[in-house]
Amino acid sequence: DRLDEALATNERSAAFRARALLLRGRALGMDGQDDEARRTLGRVVALDSAPPEAFFHFAEANVGRDGRVARDAFETYLRLAPDGFYARRARRALGLED
Repeated sequence: DRLDEALATNERSAAFRARALLLRGRALGMDGQDDEARRTLGRVVALDSAPPEAFFHFAEANVGRDGRVARDAFETYLRLAPDGFYARRARRALGLED
């Protein structure tokens, strides 16, 4: 689609590409396209430039589908952003706080 083409051909920064894919993955999830959201978020976390919150959203997308992947992604998020916006929710998901 057009976003994929723009991301492939545009000479914008890697961080911009990661952020655009993250937003796309979140939008797909909110639209109920869970499988495509998981695939897109998986593409984001595979990038060196993935923002920490990408790991949180990838984890949430995998809860109930692949617990091991979800756990690993929550742990990665907490390692990258221990005091981040989603840290409390990630710790709660891992059973580290009530």
